[in-house]
Amino acid sequence: MNHYPMLYLLVRWGQPIAVALACLIAAAGIWAASSSGNLLWGLLGLGAAAIGYGLLLSYVELVKLVMDMLLPK
Repeated sequence: MNHYPMLYLLVRWGQPIAVALACLIAAAGIWAASSSGNLLWGLLGLGAAAIGYGLLLSYVELVKLVMDMLLPK
């Protein structure tokens, strides 16, 4: 029986979720830049997407580490 479904969900789908959220943030920044005519919004969106992607991937790796070390096999 799977006692920790969210941990297993993050391990299985963590990287695709991180990619999808980073793409959404980047798309929102590009949309804001195109609608306002200010290139700064696009650059901020791309920067925020890169930082968010890195943070989400580090969280996924941390969950993998916790599962390897603490959960029984």
